Amino acid sequence: MQDFFEIKNNKEVIFFRITCLLAGIVYPLWGFVFTQIYKVNWDPVFYRLIVGFLFLSIFISSYFNSFVKKHIVNLTLITSMILITHYFFLVYQNNNIIEYVSNIMMMVFCVVICLIFTNRFYYIIYSVYILAASLILVFNVDLIHPKPILVASILLTLLIGFGITESHVSTQKALMKERELLILSENKYRTIVENTNDIIYSYTNEGIIDFISGSVIQFGYLPEDLIGKNVFDFIYEEDREYVFNSFKRTIEKFEEFPTQFRIITKYGDIKYIEETGKIEKDLNGNPVRIVGIIRDVSERKKYEDELRIAKETAEKANKAKSEFLANITHELRTPLNGIIGFSELIYEAENDGNKKNIIKMVRHSSNTLLTLINDLLDFSKIEAGNMLISNQVFDLKEVFTELEISFSDYSKMKDVTLNIVVDKDFNTKIVSDKMRIKQILTNLINNAIKFTEKGSVTLEVGISSKDENYIEFKVIDTGIGISDIIKEKLFKMFEQGEYFLNKKYSGTGIGLIIVKKILNLMNGYIDFNSEYGKGSTFIVGFPLEKADYFENEKYVLNKKVLNILIGDNDKNNVSLCQYLVEMRGFKTDVCFDGNSVLEKVEHTKYDLLLLDGDLPQVNGFEISKIIKKISDNINKNSITIIFTSENISNETLSSSGVNDIITKPIKYNNFYNILTKHTN
Repeated sequence: MQDFFEIKNNKEVIFFRITCLLAGIVYPLWGFVFTQIYKVNWDPVFYRLIVGFLFLSIFISSYFNSFVKKHIVNLTLITSMILITHYFFLVYQNNNIIEYVSNIMMMVFCVVICLIFTNRFYYIIYSVYILAASLILVFNVDLIHPKPILVASILLTLLIGFGITESHVSTQKALMKERELLILSENKYRTIVENTNDIIYSYTNEGIIDFISGSVIQFGYLPEDLIGKNVFDFIYEEDREYVFNSFKRTIEKFEEFPTQFRIITKYGDIKYIEETGKIEKDLNGNPVRIVGIIRDVSERKKYEDELRIAKETAEKANKAKSEFLANITHELRTPLNGIIGFSELIYEAENDGNKKNIIKMVRHSSNTLLTLINDLLDFSKIEAGNMLISNQVFDLKEVFTELEISFSDYSKMKDVTLNIVVDKDFNTKIVSDKMRIKQILTNLINNAIKFTEKGSVTLEVGISSKDENYIEFKVIDTGIGISDIIKEKLFKMFEQGEYFLNKKYSGTGIGLIIVKKILNLMNGYIDFNSEYGKGSTFIVGFPLEKADYFENEKYVLNKKVLNILIGDNDKNNVSLCQYLVEMRGFKTDVCFDGNSVLEKVEHTKYDLLLLDGDLPQVNGFEISKIIKKISDNINKNSITIIFTSENISNETLSSSGVNDIITKPIKYNNFYNILTKHTN
């Protein structure tokens, strides 16, 4: 049975109590007035006094505790209804219309109260009683006598009262069981709340704390210190605006409230906390409060800050290492470029066979040293994530020509034939990173010649048989092959293979690692197959972008005598270029920094500019941009060629207006090939 006084609001309860009070007073009073007016016996007063007393009992019991209230109200209400009905039949026999109508009204009132307030089971009993009494009245009025009906009323009242009592006892047992389960549940969750390090809280839409768990003692506070206070009073001042905006957004958009901020403890210390809150809504879906947990993350924040500082320190150290390595390799390559360039000039000018062999060994040693330096620099770039792939339009035939020139002496010295075979249906004009492709092929061909004592090395070029959108290179040698032990270590860092190989064949052991990482950057692949003692085949591939629809713009100078400006801060490189250019009968001027170059081009018209990409003050690319913007056409149409040892993107070339690149170290044949391409 529902508790009327618990589920109804105050106005309805007050109305019910006033009604019962009036019924308890007015109904007996009317019986007294009735006896005085009609001079009848005191039976009406007797019945009405009992009913009035019962209704006053209902009024008084409404203020008792739940069990007593329900017990008394149900019993008294049903008793009143039976007595009123009994009295109704007596009035009916007396044929008094006024008393008859007043009792009907009282019966209706009792039925309504019964329907609203009591269990419908009692209403059914009452209805059966009325029906039985009415049938007796209709069929045999003489049987109606006060005493039998009164006895029946008392017995029925006791029966109903017993039923009500049993019902309430069962209900009470169920309620006690539910209460025990509720207490156990409350104790369980109270234990969890009290023993967790996380602080469980609840505060209103205005930020007023209405609950906080005892774990808040870790910040020096007791729950009673905080309940009723505004949560923002305890937030570190610099974080209040941020927390308030998060809080406001949570209220307005019903979002969860995850945030991290600082608070002030009772002792004035500053602690980092992590708060996760969620909106609690009323029955209409309106936000009423935020509930959630707070966790002290000061230690974690400390470790995060230490880790961040350590990471930043490591990154600075790594950057410093990379810069140092870049600087030192640049300083090593600069004189080495001069050695390689001048040794090629001496080799070409020398006719004595013994001297040529000596120079050839110098060139080979220099190139080997340069390869080692470049490998270390590339490895450092890859580790730092600074290696970029720069695509440009070019013809692979240029790369093949440069490879043949580069390995001509080495292959002859090893008595190894280098063959380059291009599929007849393959278009060699592609869009890719020319410098990286050359680096990959150089590494693979160099290894193939190194491990081949006699025989041949063949480079095969064509479309991949597995995917027509991939270009594939195969480097096939007839060398010593690869043993099963070395196969497992082939792509591992700094491992060259067995010890005797490391002694017999020089190298750092990072060449193939660099090749593999470059191919990863190009979305390519590398594979190999080998039979020990019979040779190896290395296969590399990467996505193919054909350049059939591109046409490189070429500037060709048709003058017999060209005026050429050389700009480089390396005097050896300047001397080498000046010698190579003047051998063709061209005029030269030289500069050693960018400002000097700009000053020269202001007063003199040059046909060709040979500039270092790292020229001090103003680099070669910036100079090219400036010159192309000159409006008087004095130097606007000059051809600019850049010296560089770095990989230059097609975008950089286009934006700077550079016409071509000569890769350092300057190779005799390569220099003249590029120079010839732009002169007639």
